[in-house]
Amino acid sequence: MKYQYLPIYAGFVALTSSFMLGYTPLLLSCIFLLASIVTYINYSIDKYAAIKGRRRVSETALHFGALLCGWPGAIIGQEFLRHKTKKVKFRIVFWMTVVSNCGLMVWLHTTQGMVFFRDGISMVEKLLLKLLGPGQASEIVLLLTRNHT
Repeated sequence: MKYQYLPIYAGFVALTSSFMLGYTPLLLSCIFLLASIVTYINYSIDKYAAIKGRRRVSETALHFGALLCGWPGAIIGQEFLRHKTKKVKFRIVFWMTVVSNCGLMVWLHTTQGMVFFRDGISMVEKLLLKLLGPGQASEIVLLLTRNHT
C-alpha cells in the first residue's frame, strides 16, 4: 500500500461509516465519486496539454476540483500520472484543500452542521423531485438522499 493513498482509504472508511451510522446519505459518496472522476480527468487533460505544449488547465481549477470533494481523484491523478508532484507551492495549497474539505465533513457531523446538511439535502431532493416528477427516477433520488438507519 502506498502511503500517498492513505487519505483516500481513510476517507472511504469515514464516508462508509457515516452512511452506515445514518449520518449522511448515499448521495454524499456519489458526489465524492463523481467529483473525483471529473478532477482526475482535469489532471489528465492538464498533463496531456503540458506534454503537447498546449493551453493548460489552471491550477485554480485543479484546486477547486479538489476542494469540491474531488481530492481523492486529484491524489490518484498526481500519483498515477506523475503530475504536479514536484511543485511545492501547488502541493501545499492542494493539501490545504484536502484538510479544508475534511474539516467541512467533520463539521457536517456536528449538531449545527447536520441541520445545515439536512436542510440542503431536503432542498436538493425537492428540486430534483420537481424536475423529475413522479416515477422511478424520483425513487432513485429518494434512495440517494435518504439517510441509512
